[in-house]
Amino acid sequence: MRFFILITLCLFGITLPALAQEEEPVTATNKDIYFEIDAGASMMLVPLSGFKANYNDTDYNVGWRAATSLTYNRFRFEYGVIGHQFKKGLPRISSYQNQAVSDSTSEMSFVQRETLFLWLKNEDHRVSFIGGGPVTVSMDETMKLDYANGQSATIKGTSTGNGFKLVVGGKDRGNFMKNTFSYTSTKMTSISGKKFYMQGYAFTVQVSFGGP
Repeated sequence: MRFFILITLCLFGITLPALAQEEEPVTATNKDIYFEIDAGASMMLVPLSGFKANYNDTDYNVGWRAATSLTYNRFRFEYGVIGHQFKKGLPRISSYQNQAVSDSTSEMSFVQRETLFLWLKNEDHRVSFIGGGPVTVSMDETMKLDYANGQSATIKGTSTGNGFKLVVGGKDRGNFMKNTFSYTSTKMTSISGKKFYMQGYAFTVQVSFGGP
């Protein structure tokens, strides 16, 4: 885990000075204040061990993302929603509610709501940004259990967690496509009782309307 956090810090350490450089004058046709609406797909990359141990299909899992944002000069406030589904969960529990369990599987879908504060670099040909903010995750799980006595059960439940997201990205002026690279970490408790961090990297491709 420390290795991946170090990679993240290095990424932002390289990108932040570049954004902080003295920017070139922006042409008069560029907007100082504008709204944007984004819609696209988000792919998980390198989910960390705790998340991957609970769900085997986290690698390259593709979900959806929608967002709206308000930009003023070099500052952007963005509210986004992300959704993913996972079908290959392995709770790996030996008992549930004082009954011995011989086998268990689970499925999960989650919705992540994020409030991001971004700092922009406005160039003649491109708008780049870096920042982050808090996230809240709502996780709906279905767990199927085979008990040692031959009985079976299906358990459903919803849990929530809070965390943070760091993001860097950009969009060429006059182009609808916006790309971002991000790191997210959220502490969750499964309906099996296990606690883990839902964390990892993601690459997002979005169609963006309303920007320069």
